[in-house]
Amino acid sequence: MSAFGFELLEALSTPASCSSSTFDPDENQKVLETSADNSPSEIKGPIHWVELMSIIAELPQDSAPPKPEKMPPQVPEWTKDDVACWLNRTEFEAYINNFLGQGVDGDLLLQLTENELVEDLGMSSGLHRKRFLRELHKLKMSVDYSRIDGTHLEKCVEAVSPELTVYTYQMLSNGIDSKMLPLLTSEVMTRCGIVNPVHRLKLAKAYGIKEPGTMKSSPMGDIVYISYRNSPGAELASLVKLYLEKYGYPVKMDIDNTEGNDLQASLLRDVASCKHFILILTANSLETDQMHKDLDFAFQFNKNIITVNHKDFKQTTEWPESLRTAFSVNWVHDYQEACIQKIIKCFQEK
Repeated sequence: MSAFGFELLEALSTPASCSSSTFDPDENQKVLETSADNSPSEIKGPIHWVELMSIIAELPQDSAPPKPEKMPPQVPEWTKDDVACWLNRTEFEAYINNFLGQGVDGDLLLQLTENELVEDLGMSSGLHRKRFLRELHKLKMSVDYSRIDGTHLEKCVEAVSPELTVYTYQMLSNGIDSKMLPLLTSEVMTRCGIVNPVHRLKLAKAYGIKEPGTMKSSPMGDIVYISYRNSPGAELASLVKLYLEKYGYPVKMDIDNTEGNDLQASLLRDVASCKHFILILTANSLETDQMHKDLDFAFQFNKNIITVNHKDFKQTTEWPESLRTAFSVNWVHDYQEACIQKIIKCFQEK
């Protein structure tokens, strides 16, 4: 549509100028003039809306609707309308309704997979997907994450290799910030979508990550089971798991007990197969029945029991019998590596 057409449409699309079907002949007896090069020199009288659109469609196609000069770089905060605007800018306007219908905002956009493009967003053309993923790749490398990450993870991975910044949001979404980079494992890289072997090798060399097949195996049967309750316990358990896997220890957690409906039987099998039993103690965690069941299993099977005490944990009652001979490590966030070394020492002393 021409620039004149846009101005004409805008001028005649106000309540004073038009209704849903026709213009008011009393209020809109106006003359619409065009240049000598464009259609008739004047149009008089009331004009039906369809006729108006027909007139505009016949005007010279000398310009396209203006696009925003620049999109805000805080992509994780984009609304679904911002995503629609980006689709328009990157010439994927044919898919805007699909994206709006699925409610794709900035958070979802940064996590889209090729499979989701096909199954959920109707992008059946292979060439369209390649072009879309290329544009998404460029977008990921220009995102500003400062509002959601104060540790500057993007800058750290960029220092290793600029193309690694495309994984920044997936890493942040999986709880990995710049302080956690030394704890990366092969499993965590896969979870963050880092499957390119060259990219994995660069991260492995930069942060000493051991890929499967190169990691020194722990002694036979040296499996660790971690039991926890409530939110701070889950966070600490995940952190301890990352550290121990870095040192080659296979780790199982409560969250792995999801086989069918018999969770107690699953717990029994996992505890029976491990050598070391780590109990994450947080405020009031010893008051839960399940925590005592976990302990009873470990004590019954003569496991090496180690308590890792969260800063919120306070011992207010006498230790149960199963904990009286257990090792105990107070977790200090600023000295995480030292705490892990104490745990490993507890493994070796059993």
